[in-house]
Amino acid sequence: MVAILAVTMSATACAAFKQPLDEPLRSQTRTLLLPPPELSAALEKSLNECARKEGWSKKIPFSGPVLGSIAGFSGILPEEKLAVRIGYPSTVREESSSTEGMTAEQRRRVIGPDDPAKKVSVRLERLEVSVDSEGCVAEARKAVYGDLVTSMRIENFFNEAPRTATDAMKRAEKSLKSAAYGYEKCMKAAGYPVKLGEAPKLAAEKWGQYRADGAPVHEEEKAMIRQDVACQKAENIREDVDNAVLDGLGSWARGNEEKIVELSTLTQESLERARKILSE
Repeated sequence: MVAILAVTMSATACAAFKQPLDEPLRSQTRTLLLPPPELSAALEKSLNECARKEGWSKKIPFSGPVLGSIAGFSGILPEEKLAVRIGYPSTVREESSSTEGMTAEQRRRVIGPDDPAKKVSVRLERLEVSVDSEGCVAEARKAVYGDLVTSMRIENFFNEAPRTATDAMKRAEKSLKSAAYGYEKCMKAAGYPVKLGEAPKLAAEKWGQYRADGAPVHEEEKAMIRQDVACQKAENIREDVDNAVLDGLGSWARGNEEKIVELSTLTQESLERARKILSE
């Protein structure tokens, strides 16, 4: 897979929750923390089209697991259409590396030369990141984001935002605990005896690892996922958890509004390019 990729409540944290993060900054921050799935889909399509031109036919995934919440908690699903399309990760077969068997020249042309002299770097607020400037991965990034620096700024916003710097995560965890009973009752009534976060394990027990990465999800698993999403929605799990994190980021987001607005605009421009790539 190609890499992209106990706190005491302070007066600042209290102030953040007394001053909720308002729109449109709230939605802009959320979108940057949980980018539209079309971006990764377009990156993967561009990467693999380029790799085929270099004689590599095995599919190369571009990004990691799709998160359903900006808190990063496992078990919280994204919106139904996307959740049904990707399925539970537990039913995906573990296979050999998608780049195993590449020649050195293919790796250089597809993944990148991994040469310090041929990397592009950018210093962000909390870290410095760099990527190869050549190869199919670099070309895919440029096709979607326009340039490599923009790709790194958008892809690393999740790591830039201090999501755990306040008591936001504690509030999010409390929200999960309060919703757990209702979720469990909802799933049990539908024939799925699981607690919150256990659905992937049940799916693996029922159907095993029956599909390759990216392969279609069968109807029985889709039905379970739809029920999972419905039960989570009935308890407002994703909304409540995300709101806890966003409110905890209030002071930081307001202090970084100029950057967030700029990156939000760049993300929308990237989304337009991604949709064009996916439609071709």
